[in-house]
Amino acid sequence: MAFVVLSTLALAQISPSPSGGPICPLSDSQTQKSIEAFSKLAPIFQQPRCINCHGAVDPFTKGGGHPGGEFDFVRGEDGFIDSKYFEPCASCHDAFEGWRTPPSDMLFTGKDSVALCKLMKRQFGNAVRFMAHMIRDNGGDKFIEVGLAGTRGMSDTNPEPPPGWTHDKLIKLSQEWVDAMGGGYHGDEECGCVPAHYAVRMSVSNETNRGLLHHKSALQPLDIPITFEDDGTFSGEAVANFKGAAVVSPCAGQYTDSLKVRASGQAIETTDEQSMRLKLENTSPDVSSVSIQCPYGGANKQSTHSEKTILPFDLKGNVGEFLDYSMPNIPGFVSTTHLEIVKLAEPQK
Repeated sequence: MAFVVLSTLALAQISPSPSGGPICPLSDSQTQKSIEAFSKLAPIFQQPRCINCHGAVDPFTKGGGHPGGEFDFVRGEDGFIDSKYFEPCASCHDAFEGWRTPPSDMLFTGKDSVALCKLMKRQFGNAVRFMAHMIRDNGGDKFIEVGLAGTRGMSDTNPEPPPGWTHDKLIKLSQEWVDAMGGGYHGDEECGCVPAHYAVRMSVSNETNRGLLHHKSALQPLDIPITFEDDGTFSGEAVANFKGAAVVSPCAGQYTDSLKVRASGQAIETTDEQSMRLKLENTSPDVSSVSIQCPYGGANKQSTHSEKTILPFDLKGNVGEFLDYSMPNIPGFVSTTHLEIVKLAEPQK
């Protein structure tokens, strides 16, 4: 009984492996709402009053489009330009103390809605910092308010505010994007920006060598696709087909075993916790077939086992995270299982 034997493997669980970034625990509905919400927010980042500071006008490059000419500078390893190089800016941008350009990793030029969405995830790290920036520039210089006023930080210019945009509208659309993602940032920088699909990948190898009996069976890597709900719970199901061969001299045989395996659980991602509770269970009878050939004849036998097996696992919830298991020391029998969280290019049907 291929799946039932795995119930003993949990006793030999090895610690989770090092892995990649966190999975995206948003439901398909949440992801779609998030994409739609950010598409309403993205246009402000391409408005001249925003994008001119964020890459479209470069006062430190020849031909950078800066009406006041070009200036020398040295950019630090953190992407920022030393404040002393902005001192000449005050001669024109006199209505704003501390006028400067953003770091190199906050340029909006050449970025579509998806790229801008990922930028906002990557740059701010969490929704609290993102909203604090949109509301009050994280307590720093109020560049957003000046940008929306359209004054360019100058006292002698005619204001050109972005048409149709106000600070209240910016805050409202920003909050709607955060709300669509379940109230906070989750997963990697793509989570909430593009659809994401995951699976629990499972493979098994069994080998028995006892006297005249030599038997091998295996489950080739099987992806059990999982779908998330709004509360972070997930589930999915796939058919596991084991195949094997055995020799009991002078006889030989082939073995197949088939059953449905369900993966379910819950992923939690907060500022204080990241975890993924995973449960594997068989949801159909275990159907085994054996074909035996001997010099004096052969036989075929099929059997069905309905034992229910539930295997719990505790994971971090990262892409590429895996667990390897080995059967406790049983003379003549070796069994290993590999479980891995994988990200799929497309959802499996």
